[in-house]
Amino acid sequence: MSFKHENSRENDLKEPKPTILYASKDARNFIQNLGFETEHVFETIKTLALKKGAVKISVNLFKDCDKDDRNPQSALKINVCFFELSVFEELDVATELNEMLAREFPNLPAFFTINCRHA
Repeated sequence: MSFKHENSRENDLKEPKPTILYASKDARNFIQNLGFETEHVFETIKTLALKKGAVKISVNLFKDCDKDDRNPQSALKINVCFFELSVFEELDVATELNEMLAREFPNLPAFFTINCRHA
């Protein structure tokens, strides 16, 4: 039997283990329909976000229509959460993540958003 050190839970909270916590079925289908290998896309997203210090990642399908609900546009919406990130850094980090992903997958409509600064 193994016992956890009493501070191990506290350490887990301080340094969460980053993963893609959620990838919707719609997002997976969207990637496949565009001809990309789903797991490669998710691993790339994860790697890019981890380089910037993300602790939580979720990938969903974002749909936008014009005012008459015609010409729907779809893209992957990648929400990332950081343990420590100032509000002033958010735009720079999101922009850099978007640029890195676009270089890796130029034909994949996707964008990063930062939805929290603390896990």
